[in-house]
Amino acid sequence: TFVLFVNLMLAVVYNAYLESMKKVLKTFLETRHKALLEVFVLLSQARHGSNSAAEDRIDDRRITTDVFTEFIGVLSTFAVFKGQLKRSYASIFLKMLDADQNESLELEEFMYTLDILHYRIWILPERSLLLRRVEANFSGSSWILWSMHLLHDFVSSGWLTNIANMVLTLNFVFMLVESYYDMSKMEMPQALVRMETFFSSIYVVEVVLTVAVVSMRSYLSDMGNVFD
Repeated sequence: TFVLFVNLMLAVVYNAYLESMKKVLKTFLETRHKALLEVFVLLSQARHGSNSAAEDRIDDRRITTDVFTEFIGVLSTFAVFKGQLKRSYASIFLKMLDADQNESLELEEFMYTLDILHYRIWILPERSLLLRRVEANFSGSSWILWSMHLLHDFVSSGWLTNIANMVLTLNFVFMLVESYYDMSKMEMPQALVRMETFFSSIYVVEVVLTVAVVSMRSYLSDMGNVFD
């Protein structure tokens, strides 16, 4: 009876706490939404050129590219965004969120942008330093540049990964055969030993070819590559 009474009291307290937190969260979201609407009105202008919020519906207002870029630049100076947000990111946000491609942000698009700012953002160079140096120092007719671009296309297409996966599957089969020899206390054929070296070489070649055209930071951003 005592345990039942305690559980009942805890349930009542928890429900009261839950309702209280719901009210706090609701108030916070309403206040936040109201404040962001005011920010949008301050930054935006009407499509026909009027800057008066009273004369236009908020759905008719847009934030121009220049104003949005300046807005991101100001935000990047805040301590909370230091090292995370840069002025140059404004063009990236516009490309991602400007659904109608009119080079301006509507209210909904602006709200999406502010939601994205809650995440930690960083930009990695997709191409390796070697490839970028080759592109900078060799002309378009150079066979070296042509070879590097061909390798980049080969890696980016996923063919190299597919080949590595097939080799991995084949390696798994050979591992089963090796396990059979080990459990049977039989001498392992020399061919199996050579195959181990072959498979290891394939993995090394895959990594070398990939990092030759893909930046190391971009390569290591994939946990599968880190595992490799």
